[in-house]
This record gives sequence, C-alpha cells and structure tokens, in this order.
Amino acid sequence: MKFRSYLAFLATAANGVLIPSAVQAQTTVSGAVSNLMHFEGHTGILVRLDKDMKDPQGCGRTDWYIIPDSSSHAQFVQSMLLTAQETKRVVNLQINGCLQGFPVISAAEKSAP
Repeated sequence: MKFRSYLAFLATAANGVLIPSAVQAQTTVSGAVSNLMHFEGHTGILVRLDKDMKDPQGCGRTDWYIIPDSSSHAQFVQSMLLTAQETKRVVNLQINGCLQGFPVISAAEKSAP
C-alpha cells in the first residue's frame, strides 16, 4: 500500500502539481506582452510575449503562459501586464509550475522606462 501511494505521489509530482517550489527551478523570461486572453475552460489569464516562449518544466505549451485566477496576486499582475502591453514595455516573468498544460507565471516585473 505504501508503495502504491509513493507511485501516486511521483505521478502527481511529474505533472507539476505537487512538486514543492524548492525543488522546481524557476525560470525568468523577458519580452513585450503581445496578447492577453481569457476564455471559458481555462482557469486563468493567458499571456503571450513577442519573443520565443519557453516551457522550462515541460508543461506542454510554448505559445501561452497562464496566471491562475486563484492566485492572490492575479488581478495586480493582470493590470500590470495590460499596462505594459499598452505602453510597449518589456516585462520579466518568473515561470514556476504548470496549470492546464501551460507554464505558470509566479511573479512579474515591468521594466524601467
């Protein structure tokens, strides 16, 4: 029984759902926000940059990043990214984890003018 539980833990961890943040390597990506989108079926705002996008943890997608709606900082980051898009400013995004096959934005910073 313990072995089966351990295998279930490993399977969950491999999907990026349960790996502690200390184990996952965070990656920083930079670029201008080219598109923001939200539609039914996804539990967050999707973000596209104007540069090649990375999938550092093998989530499966390299066309969008996601900010989970459930994140405590979601509305602030969404506002910041919308402002950055309108002013054509570069943003630095920290990517950590996966959600619905998308790399998750865990932190964001707008570049200085």
